[in-house]
Amino acid sequence: GKREEKVIPTSALQELISEKSHHWTNLEGQKPSSKQRLQFKEAALSELLPRALSKHRRILGYIDPAAGLLVINSASATDVDTFLNYLRMTLGTLAVTRIESKQSAGQLFTQWLKRNQPPPGFDLGNACDLFDPEDGSSITCRKVALQSKEILAHIDTGKLCSKLRLTWDQSLSFTLDKDLVLSQIKYEALTEQADDLDGLEPEIAALAELDAQFALLSQELAQLYPKLISVFK
Repeated sequence: GKREEKVIPTSALQELISEKSHHWTNLEGQKPSSKQRLQFKEAALSELLPRALSKHRRILGYIDPAAGLLVINSASATDVDTFLNYLRMTLGTLAVTRIESKQSAGQLFTQWLKRNQPPPGFDLGNACDLFDPEDGSSITCRKVALQSKEILAHIDTGKLCSKLRLTWDQSLSFTLDKDLVLSQIKYEALTEQADDLDGLEPEIAALAELDAQFALLSQELAQLYPKLISVFK
């Protein structure tokens, strides 16, 4: 699917709002209220939108009937809805069910960290997000040893893991969140494949790289999917 977004520079928007505010102050002899400034912002957006540059973004995805998978290259709920709506417009109907965990994924992530024992076939990575279920505060940990005393101390105080970096089969790395959304996927074989494309014309190399990524990654995800299902059900 192809998505169009209008890009309005923040500086241009703020400048137009300021102009409208100054004009109001000169006429009325007092500063505009918060409600009036909000109205100025809406008016400024209406003026700038027709002149705004368009930014096109492609949302890629594929259906693997054999594996029962629909894979979309975005963790954004808006992108997923856009892609699904486009598919349903094209196909007529499309029943889709997200992976759901019978247990709390956050509780499972936390157990894996605390015991240093992820499921068979998986290894802990070097990043996680922790949150406090009491006050909602969160901690982002990147490029750290997940068995460090600091992280274990946070877990001992009651914090739970909401996002975890994992490696499957020693080759496919990804971040998994508590809603079981995969992101930041990195596959070692793709890096090796990219090295083989050196010397090709840029456009040809880009298409060849996309084909190679699809062929390799779709096979790997088809094998990963049932493993994830078995872990969370």
